[in-house]
Amino acid sequence: MFSKDSLKLKIQTAVTVALIASGIIPAVQAEVTDASVNNAAGTTIDEGSGTVAVDLGNGGTFTITNAGTIEASAAKNNMYGIQVDSSNTTVSNLTNTGTIIGETTTTSTYNGFGIKVHTNGSIGTLNNSGLIKGRGRRVSGYGIYANGGSISSLINSSQGIIEGIAGDGLGGGQLALNAYGAYINGPSSSSTDIDNDGIIRGLSDNNNVYGLSTDSNIGTLDNSGTILGQGDTSFVHGVSLGGSGNSTTTLNNSGTISGVAGTNSATGLRITTPEVGTVNNSNTINATSATSSSYGLELYGGYYNSTIEILNNTGTISASSGTTTSYGVYLQSGYHGLSQNTHH
Repeated sequence: MFSKDSLKLKIQTAVTVALIASGIIPAVQAEVTDASVNNAAGTTIDEGSGTVAVDLGNGGTFTITNAGTIEASAAKNNMYGIQVDSSNTTVSNLTNTGTIIGETTTTSTYNGFGIKVHTNGSIGTLNNSGLIKGRGRRVSGYGIYANGGSISSLINSSQGIIEGIAGDGLGGGQLALNAYGAYINGPSSSSTDIDNDGIIRGLSDNNNVYGLSTDSNIGTLDNSGTILGQGDTSFVHGVSLGGSGNSTTTLNNSGTISGVAGTNSATGLRITTPEVGTVNNSNTINATSATSSSYGLELYGGYYNSTIEILNNTGTISASSGTTTSYGVYLQSGYHGLSQNTHH
């Protein structure tokens, strides 16, 4: 028995496939500029002769619905699947059930962004149940990158994957750095809610890796999926909550937050933001490195004056290293607040 919605989707898909086959709808379209997007299954929007597949930057308000492929992939620097530029451009709703990719294709080209939100640009709700990927083969891959722009709500369903890849990923041998599944650095006036039931990950064949990194205000971060940072060498983080003058109200983890370093310096959850209200962990926060210290939860109380008001742990917060002492919870130069651990 089909529901009305599923039957409608099947009919729409069948009609789209028929129109593509007949040539009425082109299977591949060049760059879309300053227009709302409704990209059906089986169709591709690419970068044309440029570096951006969907480029929005005229100060208007748009919606994006993607069930097909939006992909900017070339031997050029700075490739963008979707770019929300400045000039107060707004995407009120972005829904992805297909594939969004921004990637560089040669080892001499750098910076690939699945979705980038520039200063003064904004996305209201970003709902992903497909793939969002950014890859820079020389350096820097970001699944989602918001620097000075805002995302009010980021929802990644159980089928969703958001990933940033530097080089050729794990074991790739390119020695590329800067891999971020999602990086959110919004203006001080904004706040982001994040709900992850799927996978958010950064993967690098070198170092400086983050599954999720924030330098802005976070309302609630709910993770029941996997947030992973993994690199072949060092400085690897699952989740990093930071930013001067920012705060995170609540972090709820019933999934896995993990940092895995091939050599040294891995952290599961790193907190440098001045204030975190409540951290509830009922599953796993962990870090693993091969040769140097790792930290399950690392809180910077000194230089950053970071605090957690309430830490409730009924799961596991752990760290391990092949050769060096590691720490489940590591308090850098002071800790303030209440810690309540109801299970070891």
